[in-house]
Amino acid sequence: LDMKRIIYSIIVLLAMVVSSFTAEAQMPVSLGVRAGANISSQNINAEELYEGVCENNTTWKAGFLVGLVADIKFSNRFAVQPGLFWKRHAYDYFNASVMNDGSRMRISSGEAGYYTFQIPVLASYRINVSVLEWQIDLGPYVAFGAGGNNKLETTEISLGEDGQSIRSYRYKSDFYGESDGKIVGCGSFDWGFKFGTGFKILGKYYVGIHYNAGMKNLGKKHEGFKGKPSVSNKSVDFSVGYNF
Repeated sequence: LDMKRIIYSIIVLLAMVVSSFTAEAQMPVSLGVRAGANISSQNINAEELYEGVCENNTTWKAGFLVGLVADIKFSNRFAVQPGLFWKRHAYDYFNASVMNDGSRMRISSGEAGYYTFQIPVLASYRINVSVLEWQIDLGPYVAFGAGGNNKLETTEISLGEDGQSIRSYRYKSDFYGESDGKIVGCGSFDWGFKFGTGFKILGKYYVGIHYNAGMKNLGKKHEGFKGKPSVSNKSVDFSVGYNF
């Protein structure tokens, strides 16, 4: 309920700002819808968190996005474009660790899937070529987490005087929950920069690609980690749309 109130307030505020600004400035405004796919991952400093890490990687996975944009034109060359997007992100991760002088090994693999509401405000430079308008975009964004989970499967192999023992376990945790010493929990508020390019065709249809670089450290501390978590988002958006 709280998240719904926040998103509703953001939409109302965005609409009020755009309408009041354009009414005073008397600048042309168009609204548009966007939809598409994304690929996502996270930068995670696993080597500084877990003991004996010998291999660690994350694999980009596909998600989706839908959204609205308001295009405020200052001239034929320049516009400002605020927007609101609902996005699903996902990635796989793998970690292998060797501890206690090789007498113990841990192999973990998992999948993260999570949702965000993203609000970008892009400065957009325009170049018109026949029926095409080429757009070059750059600007900041803020994002709010809207649910998700981490699924982890771990196998631990120990060598001792009594021989070899193997223990496996799997569990699921809230992506925006607290860290538990095995999985790094993430904060729900993020900010960063979005940049990319796109084309408006025949004044109505749109196709574009943008990169999102998260600047906030989302990782939550835990006494079971060796060091302080450093976690940041990254994603690439592919979108198509229609401008009214």
